[in-house]
Amino acid sequence: AGDCVFVHELLSKPGTAAPSELNGMRVGVLSGWQGRVSAPVAAAMEASCAALREQGVQICEVELSLAHVVPSVAYVIMLIESSRQWLTEAERQSVNVGADVLEQLREGQRIDTSGGCYEIAVALARSLRVETMEAFRSQGLSALLSPMTASSGFRDDAATVAVASDRQVATTDALSRYAALASVTGLPALSLPAGLDDGVPVAVQLIGGPFDERMIATLARPIEEGPGHVVDMRRRKLGLSTPAT
Repeated sequence: AGDCVFVHELLSKPGTAAPSELNGMRVGVLSGWQGRVSAPVAAAMEASCAALREQGVQICEVELSLAHVVPSVAYVIMLIESSRQWLTEAERQSVNVGADVLEQLREGQRIDTSGGCYEIAVALARSLRVETMEAFRSQGLSALLSPMTASSGFRDDAATVAVASDRQVATTDALSRYAALASVTGLPALSLPAGLDDGVPVAVQLIGGPFDERMIATLARPIEEGPGHVVDMRRRKLGLSTPAT
């Protein structure tokens, strides 16, 4: 996480300074993930909360009334903006573009011409940012914590993946459901390993306030050194490179 912030600040202006210690800080755990992720992801969330509590961080539950529309809002905006940007060129060079990508771009065009969808999605995105920032303000939060994906890694040819109670969900949903909030609100976010599932890394996500990249990197440290440590050890065992200290 420290390396991520270092590179970020090489590419942009330095963000808000992070406090020297975590004791007394508050981190909100987004509600609604319980029962909708695989058991290893749930365990990673619990272990991450425990690692933060050991540093004196207070964990509280945060509920966003518009959270249920986040994946749809992100998907609509992505499809429409991608179509506007790339459809003409993709069709011109269709022989070099995957059929699934081309169909998604065309779907974005169909949605774009169906009457006000983009304007509605953008308005909802603004409302989500306002609601999220109000949660930061009213509860004195330094960051939000959520799963990164609904399951650990899976084969690249898998169409679905098992989550809680062996319920199957589409892999695209498993990958994007929790990542969508940061995309929609434009807030900084950090994905970091927080455990293993049969040797495969499991990730959690920290979302910060505007320009709080240093803050979420600081909060990531106990998770990296706690439940995330097994991932580093696994990489060493496999002879893979590890982050510089």
